[in-house]
Amino acid sequence: MEAAFVSAGRPYLLFRWLVSLLTLLLLLGPKRINTLVDVPVALEERLTLPSGSAPDFFAVDVDGTFMTSNRKALARNRAAFFEVLKMGKTLFFCTGRMPFECKYVLSDDPTERLPYLGYPGVYLNGAIVYGPKGELLHSNHLSKHLIEILITSISKRNMVQDVVFLIPSGGLVLFDPSTNNALLQEIGLEKSVKQVSKEELLRKRIYLIHTSDAETICKLLPPVCCRLYVRGKAWKGCDLLLPCNLDKANAIRVLMAHYGRDLAACGFIGDGNVDVTSLRMCGLTVTLSDAKVAAKQSAQHTLRERCDEAGFAKAMERIFGIVLS
Repeated sequence: MEAAFVSAGRPYLLFRWLVSLLTLLLLLGPKRINTLVDVPVALEERLTLPSGSAPDFFAVDVDGTFMTSNRKALARNRAAFFEVLKMGKTLFFCTGRMPFECKYVLSDDPTERLPYLGYPGVYLNGAIVYGPKGELLHSNHLSKHLIEILITSISKRNMVQDVVFLIPSGGLVLFDPSTNNALLQEIGLEKSVKQVSKEELLRKRIYLIHTSDAETICKLLPPVCCRLYVRGKAWKGCDLLLPCNLDKANAIRVLMAHYGRDLAACGFIGDGNVDVTSLRMCGLTVTLSDAKVAAKQSAQHTLRERCDEAGFAKAMERIFGIVLS
């Protein structure tokens, strides 16, 4: 009897499940339902731009969009970047990375003379904005009070080797960087770091903090305005602390105002949740097929190509009409 009862109840249970699902979808509404679906939009072979021409300015996200471990794809992305610059267009990085990393993104040889030196550019997801001549247009650094508390706390707990303080030109540490430090190796800063005293450190504007023990570091800090990113793409397995209220779109707006233009004059390509606002607000926006769902739903166009398939280069070919060999 028990088996018969269960068997007879299955259609009823299925009916109840379907009713519950339909009720949920109706409550969410069409707009909310759409956010649950990941449907990439194919990019046309040649975009039809509202103005009839490609944008004069174009912001480029680095990690997940331009930078890839596929050497052939990276070479094509670099070639495409330089070809668009030759057209007289203003391409610039809009990234979570630091300015000094630009040369490593565009070349394997840091001594190579490049047509783009990182200016103009938006760095640390909007914390730093540089104009075309390297002039600082905007900065949002961590407070001196926060840095002072952190220095005191890590010194008392013998944790100075677990923290790297970053400024636009590189890293600053309170320990000897030649001691084969694991954190420096993890973030690739062995050659771009300098040991300083506590007094020197307090005189600097610190834009970012790398740590190998974010849980402890956050407990040492007061509830101030800073944002924690855990194990991001750019830095493999470490954690980093940034100022709050960072927004790439606002940073691009600052840069465009310097040129007497607005966001509509600037294109944007990116892949992450931090890129969503820019993908919604810039004039022409593109993402790749392996981007975050929110990014694809915010961009005007989504390529079928992935980042490791030189998707950035393909976007430049289709938008600007360049031809790569």
